[in-house]
Amino acid sequence: MYDPNGLFQKLEPIGSGAYGFFDDEHAALYVPVECAPKGSARAIPVLGPGRVYRGMRFINGSGDSTAKKLRAMESAIRQAVANLWLQGFIPYDEGCRLDVDVVFLAPKARKTEKRHTTYPDRDKCLRAVQDCISPPRVDRAPKMSVPHLVVNDSQIHGGYTEKWWTHVWNGMTGLEDEGDGIYMVLHY
Repeated sequence: MYDPNGLFQKLEPIGSGAYGFFDDEHAALYVPVECAPKGSARAIPVLGPGRVYRGMRFINGSGDSTAKKLRAMESAIRQAVANLWLQGFIPYDEGCRLDVDVVFLAPKARKTEKRHTTYPDRDKCLRAVQDCISPPRVDRAPKMSVPHLVVNDSQIHGGYTEKWWTHVWNGMTGLEDEGDGIYMVLHY
């Protein structure tokens, strides 16, 4: 059975449908939520009077429907992290690794596929997850009172990210997931 970190059996319910576990070496979390990709910000030139170049402005790269999914995903992950905090988890403040398995419910047309090779991109899913486990920024300063797993996602130096269809995931792991979800393991 597939259990790359040997932690699936240690996950326990922590509320809101999420499962978690932490010890001195790992923090593991499963959140039953659809993963929304984090879009890349786009640079737009700012022009002043007389069409004089005044610099660049960055706009969010995610459309409205994806932005709604991102907010739902962030809310679910932050609630799960808050539940870990209630159990005594302390955010990590040094170099670490993050392993992420993103599970998607397959539409009928994809039920025979073994690999998830469609939208969303793996790297954009990872970026979204990393943003959800680090403190949000308000006026460029991290808001440390909001539940997070790592003090800064730049401290994550390695790990893997895999995309799975639910039917393949269940066959590989022996789990019985019924839909979308995100499994993450932080290695200290």
